[in-house]
Amino acid sequence: MNAAIEIGAFEVTISGHPTVEQWGEAFTQALQLGATATWARTDLLGWAEDEQPFGDEYAQFLSAERVSYGTIKNDRRRYNRFPPGHDLRRLAPDLSPSHFDAAAPLDDIDAEQVLLDAAQNKLGREYVRNRVREILNTPAPVVAELSI
Repeated sequence: MNAAIEIGAFEVTISGHPTVEQWGEAFTQALQLGATATWARTDLLGWAEDEQPFGDEYAQFLSAERVSYGTIKNDRRRYNRFPPGHDLRRLAPDLSPSHFDAAAPLDDIDAEQVLLDAAQNKLGREYVRNRVREILNTPAPVVAELSI
């Protein structure tokens, strides 16, 4: 079977056993895709870490593209919560991955309601964060001025 990596609007589909070079080419291409880039990067990193077909060889592409540890950590968290094929990705395609990050603490039912509301009303991720706080009954962070 030939290996293939297909970058779609909501997820990356990987079939067969791509080489590290094919993965790296897809990763580099994904970073140039604008809004789709974050989901593509998330899926490619998650797949490489879960399947481990190349060991740590894929890290060379992370270094070459200057992907930070924080980005990798956030992508991994996003991949675990909203993996490829997760229904919520398709229900709210206009929302940024940061909307999904904000909704991650919620169960799927509450996350769906909040994300769809944000998508339908073109609301920012701050709306999602506030709704998550309300649903989980978590107080908002306190912002205070400090003078020394």
